[in-house]
Amino acid sequence: MGKLIKVAQADNGAENRPESALIIARAEAEAEIMIGAAEKAGYEAGRAQVEPLAQHVDSRCKELRQSTDRRLQSGIRELVGSCLDALLEDDERFFKLVRNALRSQRRGREIFLRVHPSRAAHLHEHKAGLIAVLGRARSIEIREDITLGRDGCVVETDAGMLDVGLGTQLSALFEGIAP
Repeated sequence: MGKLIKVAQADNGAENRPESALIIARAEAEAEIMIGAAEKAGYEAGRAQVEPLAQHVDSRCKELRQSTDRRLQSGIRELVGSCLDALLEDDERFFKLVRNALRSQRRGREIFLRVHPSRAAHLHEHKAGLIAVLGRARSIEIREDITLGRDGCVVETDAGMLDVGLGTQLSALFEGIAP
């Protein structure tokens, strides 16, 4: 038979287990609190770093939008101006522009039109069509004015003077729709 070397002792750790479980539970709770505090501190630190960057990005986006809006408006003005210039190359279309402008000047007795010399001959030929839209005035004098652009036209009456040229009308239009 064998010889007994050591006798097993009763496990006294069983009575210490509830205490060790309590220590572990406390340690886990403290760890959770520390992790939560660290997460919050990290979040706040990250937010503090990101906040100025976000403000800078917002500011830059606003600048870019404004710059893009200005360039877009400028491009639209050029495009509309080019299209209308091309349309008004035709003397008949320019005549219609002037005739429509005269409709708003029906109260004057004496009417003078100042136009670029290249437009004067066509308007002289169609003077009756211009007089037809006038109210009280029965005559119209067409004067050549080299200071005006090809599509420029100034209507002068005893009531006042009105620039009805294409450039002026486009400027007024774009001022009306500018942000």
